[in-house]
Amino acid sequence: MQSALLMRGQRITEDQSGKFVRIRDLKENALDHLLNLDTVEEVDIPRQAQKISESCLLLASRWKTLKPTYFIYTGTSIYVSPDTLIFKPDESKCDLVYLINELYSGYVAEQLDSYRTGSVIPMIRKEDLLSIIISLPSLDDQSLERQKKKQVLNRS
Repeated sequence: MQSALLMRGQRITEDQSGKFVRIRDLKENALDHLLNLDTVEEVDIPRQAQKISESCLLLASRWKTLKPTYFIYTGTSIYVSPDTLIFKPDESKCDLVYLINELYSGYVAEQLDSYRTGSVIPMIRKEDLLSIIISLPSLDDQSLERQKKKQVLNRS
C-alpha cells in the first residue's frame, strides 16, 4: 500500500479508560467510512492497545475484510487493539475516498486472499498488507473517478 504510511500509536503505560475501537466498530461500507465515536464504548483500556491522537485510516487485519474506516481526530483520542492497523494516507498522492473504494475492489480482494492465513480466524500480516498493489492514477483522475461513482449511485 504505497499510498499510505503505516503508523504506530502510543503505548499504554498505566491503567486508563477511553474509547476502545474494536474490529466490530469499523465500517463495512465504502460510502459510510467514517468512524462514529458515539457508537464506540468507553471502557478500561487493555495494555496491548495503542493510543491514537491524529486522523488516520484504520484497517482490520483479522477476518475476511479490511473494513477501511477513517478516524477524524477532533480532540478525543481513541485506542485500538493490535489487530487494527493504522495508516496515514498521503493526501498529496491519493484521495481518501478513492483509496477506500479501491480497498473494496475485486483486484485488491484477490491479492488479500492470496496472502491471508488461518482458516478459523483469517488474518493478514502487516508486511503482506504493505505489499498489496493499489491502482493510483493522478489526483485529478482519482477525483474524476470518485465523481463518476457518485453519479452512478445517485441515479440508483
